[in-house]
Amino acid sequence: MLLLTTRFSSRVSFSISQLTVIDAEDLYDQAVRLPWEEIIAPGLSFKIDSNTKDSLKDSRYALYKLKDAIKDRLREKRGEEIEIDRDEPDIVLHLRSNRDFVNIELSLSSQPLNKRGYRMEFLDAPIRENMAQALIHFSGWTKDEILIDPMCGSGTILIEAALLLKRKYINENLMNQSAVYRMLYDVYVSPTQELKSGECRLFGYDINPKAVQIARDNAQRAGVDKLIQFEKSDVLNISNTGNWKSGHIVMNPPYGERLGAKEDLKILYGKISSKFKQEFSGFRFTVISGDKSLLGFFKLKEDKGMNVAIAKMKGKFVSYDLK
Repeated sequence: MLLLTTRFSSRVSFSISQLTVIDAEDLYDQAVRLPWEEIIAPGLSFKIDSNTKDSLKDSRYALYKLKDAIKDRLREKRGEEIEIDRDEPDIVLHLRSNRDFVNIELSLSSQPLNKRGYRMEFLDAPIRENMAQALIHFSGWTKDEILIDPMCGSGTILIEAALLLKRKYINENLMNQSAVYRMLYDVYVSPTQELKSGECRLFGYDINPKAVQIARDNAQRAGVDKLIQFEKSDVLNISNTGNWKSGHIVMNPPYGERLGAKEDLKILYGKISSKFKQEFSGFRFTVISGDKSLLGFFKLKEDKGMNVAIAKMKGKFVSYDLK
């Protein structure tokens, strides 16, 4: 059930062996004695991800030594030449080391859990699905409140919110791997009822018409297209069409990675906050930023913040009360 319902995880793994090693050769000597024939069933493929240091200075060499140990063990015990599949393996192993301590982990899913299966198209720099779930959770949005993403891109934030409304935040690829997963989904996860028509509380806007179409297509694949209203609009032109007194604005604004773009964004951030204070007084405004130096240009008082890792960037979640 954890794999079917986890909102924030990218992977879930458990440790199958913890070793103390002096080098990669020692890793091989110990790993070849592990009962791989009981861990990897006949006919399955595997791959290894490695992130090592200290006693295993060369991650790639350590990976090869572990791979050789597994292959040699299975060749000896079963006479089998096991297949390495880097793209779509049946089993994923993780090799981690710190000082002389080594941990070998088995992933409970062969594909990352943040890939729900609905996002077949996206534009540049999309927010990952599990990160979107974390941002929604941080914002404090609840299922009976208005939620607006004024720069929605491919629609990930709103689609993830809609999946919460349907109590369905799972990896479709994982579910399709097994009838057992499908049965568990039908019993424990699938919604008992749909929202009534006219109850739309999720609204997405983007200035790019291609983005709006991609968002609609992604929402349809996720089965939540009837729960979200996507429209083409500039972020500075949106208005409070429902005369709502409260709600949430949650967005993933541009960070200005391109040369010269940052100066333009400083001006844009100021205009965005002025617009939102004018149109959405009483709302809560939450953003994810990969460049914390830009946040001051909203000229808003931070209500709460949390540092997060966005790829290799040191980013931040921030919420403001619009007054």
